Amino acid sequence: MCYHGDIIDFPIGELLDDSICTIWLERYLHLGECRCPRCGSPKRRLFREQQYFPAYRCRACDGYYTLRTGTVFEKTRQRPATLVLLLREIAKGEPTARLARELGVSRKQLHTLRQRIQANVNATAPLEVMAGSAFEADELYQNAGEKSTPHRNPADPPRRCANQRKGHGTYANDRPPSSV
Repeated sequence: MCYHGDIIDFPIGELLDDSICTIWLERYLHLGECRCPRCGSPKRRLFREQQYFPAYRCRACDGYYTLRTGTVFEKTRQRPATLVLLLREIAKGEPTARLARELGVSRKQLHTLRQRIQANVNATAPLEVMAGSAFEADELYQNAGEKSTPHRNPADPPRRCANQRKGHGTYANDRPPSSV
């Protein structure tokens, strides 16, 4: 545990098992089956351990590869537990500086990994329009418009700034957001 001012960082990467994280990475980075990047064959044999990850030789073309080959983590030397935590914390929106301290990785290297991951997510995002008429969103912030911009509809005046009237608002005097 490390203390920085009023923030406590936990070295959670040391608490996770690398073998379980390796299985998780294979399942999600390679959709369950790691294939040879040269010929695409799923047939492989264990060649040796290479920096926490097993290295394989393809039985078809004798190509050499690891689980990181062909992914955004191809040239990293991080433990499997660190990579799993990195993906988890980026998905949660954790700041790079704090994440770098907790994982024991340089901030510059973590920033580069984060950019690679985000570029990969953007490149593989679906482009087709979603079908249906109702969708669910967890958090939605609706912009009420510019306060100084006059409204075109005189029956729908702009909302007033808070705390101009005494007392609390009630259900009766509140208006739902307008749908323009």
